Amino acid sequence: MPVFAWTAAAAATEFYDGQQDDGYAEVAGASATPKPVGEDDTHATPHHSITQVMEGGNAAHKVSTWQCGVILFKSCFGVGILGLPFAFRNSGMVAGVLSCIFVAIMTNISTKLLVWNKRLLVKRTGKEFTSIPEMSGHLFGNKGLQVANGIILCCQLGTCIAYNIFLGVSLVAIISTLYPNPDHFIYGNSLGYNPYIFFVICQTLLFCMMAQLKDVASMAPLLMFAQVAMVTAFALIIIAGMVHPSVCDRDGSTAVFCKVHAGARWDTYPVFIGIAVFAMEGIPTVLTIENSMADPDRFEEMFDRVQFLITTVFIFFGTMGYWLYGNNTKSVITLNIPGTWGIVIKMLMVIVIFLSYPLQFMPVVEICKKWADGTGFDMLYNRTPPFVKDKGYLGRTKADFSERVKFCLTIMGVLTTGIVAISIPHFGHVLSILGSVTFSAVTFVIPPILFLRAKQGEHTVQMVMLCCFIVSMGFCITGLGLWSNVSTASVWKHKFEKSPPRVGSHEVTQAHDMYKEAEGLSRKTPQDAVAVATYGGPHAQWS
Repeated sequence: MPVFAWTAAAAATEFYDGQQDDGYAEVAGASATPKPVGEDDTHATPHHSITQVMEGGNAAHKVSTWQCGVILFKSCFGVGILGLPFAFRNSGMVAGVLSCIFVAIMTNISTKLLVWNKRLLVKRTGKEFTSIPEMSGHLFGNKGLQVANGIILCCQLGTCIAYNIFLGVSLVAIISTLYPNPDHFIYGNSLGYNPYIFFVICQTLLFCMMAQLKDVASMAPLLMFAQVAMVTAFALIIIAGMVHPSVCDRDGSTAVFCKVHAGARWDTYPVFIGIAVFAMEGIPTVLTIENSMADPDRFEEMFDRVQFLITTVFIFFGTMGYWLYGNNTKSVITLNIPGTWGIVIKMLMVIVIFLSYPLQFMPVVEICKKWADGTGFDMLYNRTPPFVKDKGYLGRTKADFSERVKFCLTIMGVLTTGIVAISIPHFGHVLSILGSVTFSAVTFVIPPILFLRAKQGEHTVQMVMLCCFIVSMGFCITGLGLWSNVSTASVWKHKFEKSPPRVGSHEVTQAHDMYKEAEGLSRKTPQDAVAVATYGGPHAQWS
């Protein structure tokens, strides 16, 4: 199955152009296969769910350009957008806007290189290519296939780690709003446990069961609801910020629109780049989308329009989120919404992320299945003593053995996402690391390399220089992003983000009075002011 198919399938909505019987057997994880259509079905117009479109479909059944545009938009409209306000806080307003446009342009060029390369390979071989690993395997052999699959595996596991962090932080925030008393048992102060760790363990156990679902396509109605809930939550985040003033800084100042840093913050700028690259998470779906278009020659036109819209939405949400919450902007932006509004928005996003996890994990399941069916585990089964096989501990047949190996690998993958989420519980830095390393490789490194490999001796000097520039940019993003995030102390504190203080709270009043006192002393004795202001200045965020 084409990898990243399930990323777009997380936006699963069905397009009905006619009767529901489209002549396809809908089997999750398998390409659709046509069945004979009788005389009574000759006037039936097939419909396609996004899941079917991402599976490649049949050459005789294509979808319109606008439908593919909707699919591409939904596949890019994911959890990464939630980290953009935090990203703009780390980059500065103007630098963030310009950089977001630059990343979008480079992503546009790199994506088109991927599509052009796919068309070239199809013309040469007559075979359809619907994923990056397929192209890598054809151009670089088995090693290329394994490397591409490994990168895809890291991308999907990383996204699931981000999901785990978001859910754990959001559930703790919901409970803290419902039970504001810090001595309540849910906080674990008297029982000696961390509520974040408790929630991550619980949801990881649930995900271990959900990852075994075989008929994922049956979740399409729930995922349609999840998409509506996500759009609603994004709108409510902006509306809530404009209706209710927030605590902008550590000095206790409150306003609807906070003071923002207009220039560049070079020390944390790489954090922004990583999150911006991650936000374009749906880009690798373009191969299957282009393959499903009734008029593939219009792909470039459709892609330009959709990416312009996506970039506009990203810049608007990122700048507005930063402008509304200032230096207290959290990487889990829903933490900035207090009270009943906050509970509603957080619950909507919890539902969205919880339902999306199995689909994000599906490529991992498929890769585990390929590994379980590979020669390595075949050799292990053949060398297993007969009395062990007779007992049935590893399965009585080779198929049973492969199924159990796949089950164990899947469980190990889910548990890995939970363990990493507990070890590094900062949502924004995890997004930035993923964007800098894995998604940067998928977006900026692999496509130009595949293009140069396929067109050896046929490309121009200008195209070679462009490809080398994009690859170099990808490696620079990886290096700077890793350095900036890993060197940040908050990544290794093992502390999850908490909601900033509410307007009018004792904590805010105390901080405001302390800042005013420091401001008054600074006019007399700067040394005393420094001692008083150690608590924090006007541009420091709450811990």
